[in-house]
Amino acid sequence: MNERGFISLTAIFMMFLLSITIVGVSNMAMNQADITRYYKVETKLQNAAESVFNEFVYNLSINDKYYGEAIYDGWVHNFNSSANDIPVKVYIKTNNNKIAIMAVAEISNYRYGLQPVYKRVYGYMEKTSVESDDNENAEEYHYEFKEYLE
Repeated sequence: MNERGFISLTAIFMMFLLSITIVGVSNMAMNQADITRYYKVETKLQNAAESVFNEFVYNLSINDKYYGEAIYDGWVHNFNSSANDIPVKVYIKTNNNKIAIMAVAEISNYRYGLQPVYKRVYGYMEKTSVESDDNENAEEYHYEFKEYLE
């Protein structure tokens, strides 16, 4: 009589261990799938931020009036990445002859809409003077990209 109770208890314990193992493996597989999905989303955001940043820097180095009036501190401009239609904001901070630029791509459907995910790209440009051909007294300048910041 006592032997059947021990075998039943052992069987129940083994089934409990097996169910915990199955749930653990299933949870690890779901986490791995989430990691892969979020990696793809973050890669798209990084590409969108870099694309808009590089386009902005290129256009600003060609013509500093490309984006409207003179650039000032805190200037924000909204872009859409041409590849994925991801909204990207460009923030600017000026300091003497330097312009710090940050492009931020952000979406809000990360982890079922509870957390936004974003990627940023930082860099700065420096104002350099250019010799004017038209008038020797007029001072001309343009912005030249220096480096990315981390």
